[in-house]
Amino acid sequence: MYSGRVLVGFWLDKLQLEMEQREEQDKKRKKGLLICQRRRRLIHNFIRGVPLPTNPSCDYIKFGQHVQVHAPEVIDMTYKLESDRGCPDAEIPWGPRQLGLTLAATAAYEDIEIARMVDGCAVACSPYRCPASRNIFKIVDVDFGTEGDCLTFGRQFYLQLPYANEILYLRSETPLIDGQFGPKYHNPLRLNVTKDCYAKWRALYWNRQQRFETEGDPIPPCIRIVIQHVMTGQCLAVENLKWHRSILGYECGASAHTYADVHRNETSECIWNFIIPRNYN
Repeated sequence: MYSGRVLVGFWLDKLQLEMEQREEQDKKRKKGLLICQRRRRLIHNFIRGVPLPTNPSCDYIKFGQHVQVHAPEVIDMTYKLESDRGCPDAEIPWGPRQLGLTLAATAAYEDIEIARMVDGCAVACSPYRCPASRNIFKIVDVDFGTEGDCLTFGRQFYLQLPYANEILYLRSETPLIDGQFGPKYHNPLRLNVTKDCYAKWRALYWNRQQRFETEGDPIPPCIRIVIQHVMTGQCLAVENLKWHRSILGYECGASAHTYADVHRNETSECIWNFIIPRNYN
């Protein structure tokens, strides 16, 4: 009979293999290449804090100003998604409903290898309202005007992500038949380094009957507007029926598509406002 101290089988090979695996894991930990380390680095790069303006109150939105693109009339469905667990027939209290989503850069699980906001970064609508590097946009004039001029209705502008690792602009290209997004899908949104005609946007008054008389007027913060894509004429929209869970939490899609009622008025999916970043704590 063998005692408990007797080693049976290829014990030396197994011990050597365990030592090699442990050494390889230690090398990856020192270099920061572990999956958990990359995930923490990605989350830090996307939701790191940004400096807030000293005077958040202003009369009008100006070029060069940092704003949050906010959809005030869309219901935040995370209360339903977070409580919809376990048995599907179970009656779980959903809690109070909240309105408002923020346009922000997002990351998929395969982006852990990159862990940064780079060219081709995806865009989504997030219920996370606190100012972070992923949801702060800078309004840039198309005609290279002076920073500090008021943004007016109908004037073209770029939406730049100032705290990204590269200079990224919100773009929307028309989907091609042989492209990744077929014609049955809405025009996708991406953050790209290319600043061309597909990155131009304009703000219109939310009421179609008053757009002609408000043309050229400065835009105050927190007013309801429609953000229109210049090249396609489609509106920046929230895809509130396309919810998913990413590394950064529950989010819904965003696209360039005009949602309108029978009177050709844009619905709540296309209603936005520019808000000045502030501390919500």
